[in-house]
Amino acid sequence: IMAQIPVGANQTLMSIYTVPAGKTLYMTGVTLSSGVTPGNGQATDHSIFKMKIRPFGGVFRTQLQKHVIETIEDQYNIPLVVAQKSDIIMTAQMVGASNVQVSGIFQGYLVDN
Repeated sequence: IMAQIPVGANQTLMSIYTVPAGKTLYMTGVTLSSGVTPGNGQATDHSIFKMKIRPFGGVFRTQLQKHVIETIEDQYNIPLVVAQKSDIIMTAQMVGASNVQVSGIFQGYLVDN
């Protein structure tokens, strides 16, 4: 996975992660946010969020797809197990005419294999 670091941001501002070798990630939830439409304070447009996971040596598969207006917080009763060396990427696509800010966060914990 390639990334860019914007000048002055000092980080990628991207929702990507690779599970370290020798570890397993237990993903316990996600938080997805799409800003309100500028000018009227209403969230009339929405974003389509996708979370894809690529196991080591495999291909990306969509594990989550949600249409988001404002914020969604999903907590998993049974964690999503992500094996070592897997890549995780979250993307968002705007639906509508506005250009609003979006954010995608996944939560979890790492366990030694």
